[in-house]
Amino acid sequence: MIFLFLGIFIANIAMVLGLLRYIIKPLEPLTKAAKLPHDATIIPAIFLFNATAAHATLASLLN
Repeated sequence: MIFLFLGIFIANIAMVLGLLRYIIKPLEPLTKAAKLPHDATIIPAIFLFNATAAHATLASLLN
C-alpha cells in the first residue's frame, strides 16, 4: 500500500514541477506514429512511476 502512495505522490510531484516534459521527449515519436493527441504522451511517462496513476490520468483525459 505504501508503494502505491509513493508512486502516485512522486508522479504528482513530477507533473507539478514539469519534470515529465523531459521524460516524454523520447515518447513523442511513438504517440505521433499512433496518431494520439499530445496530451496522451504523458501517460506512458506516468506509467513509469505508477500504473494506477497512469490509469487515473488516462480516465481524466477521456472525460
